[in-house]
Amino acid sequence: MKNLLLSCFILLFLSSITLTFSLQCSGFRSYHENTGIIEDHDTDGNYSSDTRCLWQIAPTRPGSIITLIFEKLDVAENGDISDILDIRTGSSYMSSSDFAWFSGNEIPPPIQIVTPSVFIAFYATHRIPFTGKGFRLKYSSSTCVNKCSGNGYCFNAICHCNPGWTGTDCSTAWCENNCGTDIGAGKCSTKKYCKCTEGYYGGDCLQSSCEALSYLTGEYGTFSDHHRDFTHDNYMHNKNCSWLIKPHNSETITLKFTAFETEKDYDVVRIYDGVSDTGNLIGSFSGNRIPPAITSSGDSLFITFSTDQGKSGDGFTAKWTSQKKASTGIPGGTVAVIAILFFALGIGLGVGGFILIKKYKKQSNLSKGEYAHVPADDQLYNLGEEDETQEQAKV
Repeated sequence: MKNLLLSCFILLFLSSITLTFSLQCSGFRSYHENTGIIEDHDTDGNYSSDTRCLWQIAPTRPGSIITLIFEKLDVAENGDISDILDIRTGSSYMSSSDFAWFSGNEIPPPIQIVTPSVFIAFYATHRIPFTGKGFRLKYSSSTCVNKCSGNGYCFNAICHCNPGWTGTDCSTAWCENNCGTDIGAGKCSTKKYCKCTEGYYGGDCLQSSCEALSYLTGEYGTFSDHHRDFTHDNYMHNKNCSWLIKPHNSETITLKFTAFETEKDYDVVRIYDGVSDTGNLIGSFSGNRIPPAITSSGDSLFITFSTDQGKSGDGFTAKWTSQKKASTGIPGGTVAVIAILFFALGIGLGVGGFILIKKYKKQSNLSKGEYAHVPADDQLYNLGEEDETQEQAKV
């Protein structure tokens, strides 16, 4: 009886395992529908350690946007070893190009690809003693107005706008979430869109991750690749962010990192001397060592941060200071005083010169005997001469 019960228990246990992996993906499958769902298995258990699956999304609509939205992601990883969920683009898998790959359990934002065909490969490496719960995603192939203006994603021909944007094509900015005014992240402008404080990101100034390009124009400040007060996660995968530091009237800029942790050799911070990545590369850093301070040769620095879909870390925080150009002119007030003095001096010189010229002309006339008027002294001289004549007559 005990043996019978034990046998029944073993059969039930084995059947439960079989049930767990009974709908496990295998081989290759192609999807030509414009919308659908792809998953490695449809149970709550973990995927099999010998998983080898390949899917192709090849919709019939030419020029459409293929959008992937993950609903579940749990791909085993252990140190530097992980199982792989690989996404590639191209007409065939063998000649396809890498687009992104995933491991771990961080669900990425919606992925949009303009391509005739997408391949999704999922395989376990046999090098990890455990597996995960796998993945589930939904996809669509469609077109949206203005491709959602770059401020959202297109799914089933409808734009789903990012925070801070609205409208059928996500082209209208609006002050969503009050722009994070209560924490100093931004403020609502007079034109009714969010104007973010330097170092904050997103249409509502409350997005945790950095953007494609941010402008930093203050004399000094701090920025980071993502805001840890908005999320406790590491920085996001597959990001390409940049910052242009260009304060007004600065001569040089000094950049110092206060925290730094990225995936070594794969998630890299690069610093260029100038206003873009065409400038001179003066620093390239990854890993967990704090980079040295860097000073520009001119009035701007350009920083980029690119990440892959492997590991991620705490990211970085940096602060910058600018050195103003030395003043080579005379202050405006001093210039005004000097101008007044020169004006007064000019008037004085003019009057004095006029008097001197007049006096000179008078002396010159005297020397030439051209005196035309009889002064009082001459009249007295004539009177004296008459008196002398009269005295001589009396004698």
